[in-house]
Amino acid sequence: IRNTQPHFVRCIKPNPQNQPFADSLPGGGQGPGPPRRPLFDRPSVAQQLSYQGVLEAIRVARAGFPVRLKHRDFFAEFRCLGPRGLDLPRAADDDGNDPARRPASVVRQLVEHPPVLAL
Repeated sequence: IRNTQPHFVRCIKPNPQNQPFADSLPGGGQGPGPPRRPLFDRPSVAQQLSYQGVLEAIRVARAGFPVRLKHRDFFAEFRCLGPRGLDLPRAADDDGNDPARRPASVVRQLVEHPPVLAL
């Protein structure tokens, strides 16, 4: 988690009572004694993670599927596999009028290059 760049925060309720510790519930003794035990409802947390798509995202990542990259980042990483002379237009030159020169089209040319398809 520390190596990621999150774009939003998902809130997970650890238990239906919204209490941090089991002994903070009414009737739960507090004071000196054994360490406080966190109140954590595993089935509820698993259900929330499933509904929010977190578990599926973990499965996809573990299966080795790539993350989404911007066209320019993808091209910079894999341009060595393409034909000579295949290059992305500079941002200043890319007015979007020529569909063959758009970054998505150039990346498609790279991916559909016969030697790349043979991989």
